[in-house]
Amino acid sequence: MESIETIEGIIQNNEFDLERAFSRSLIARNFPFETLREMSNLWSQFHVLISYVQNFARALQLYVYAKAQCERSSADYARMLSPEHMMSLDLKAQHRVFNEGRNVNSSTLRFSSWSQIAARDGALNIFHFFKSRNELLKRMNSISTLKRELMRSAKKESNKILEDNFPSWEAVRNTVAHLAEFSISNDHSLSGRIDTEIVQGENVSGVFIGGVLIRDFYSVTYQGKVHGYSLSIESLIAMNESVRLLKVAIIEGLRDG
Repeated sequence: MESIETIEGIIQNNEFDLERAFSRSLIARNFPFETLREMSNLWSQFHVLISYVQNFARALQLYVYAKAQCERSSADYARMLSPEHMMSLDLKAQHRVFNEGRNVNSSTLRFSSWSQIAARDGALNIFHFFKSRNELLKRMNSISTLKRELMRSAKKESNKILEDNFPSWEAVRNTVAHLAEFSISNDHSLSGRIDTEIVQGENVSGVFIGGVLIRDFYSVTYQGKVHGYSLSIESLIAMNESVRLLKVAIIEGLRDG
């Protein structure tokens, strides 16, 4: 798992010179007012899209912090319970160590809850990212000055990255957003023969997963299947790269247009 500082570096580097490119093109070509307005709308939508990448990064930072704190608490308590340490204590001190386990359990529960909060927030921001990106693509298509071939190529490559990393983005969001509703019915539960990391069985019936986080992968059930996404820096990089490809295509399309 990467550090919070590494994630912060990705956020800080996620800036682009679209506005400058727009200005150069306007000066060079004297775009009409309607084109200028379309470009302004496009620029605004890029800001919205980037905000969801940054929100996902913040959720990832929370998860990294919570996970590290949870592991640290467990490791510290394990050291306290080691035979070498316990043998060095008197009986009263040993009782204090055992009682400390309550505090460790409380801390572990708190940090685990924070991890779940981060995972749910990450899922929602991925959903918002895709919806915002769809609007951005519509606005890109509406600007006649952008080179169509550049746009198609960038869109195809950007789509591939996102499809590989977030194949179930909408399914995960639907379960996260409707958790209480889905959990009281069997409409989205698993049934039959199931062989997944979370659930195994020959005649499974009525098993609903409302959000399980195992090794950075967040899983839910939706419409009788297991779906999920990776709450990881790889996911953040994928979102960032998909935006960068569109950005470069727009800048180059304006410069060459």
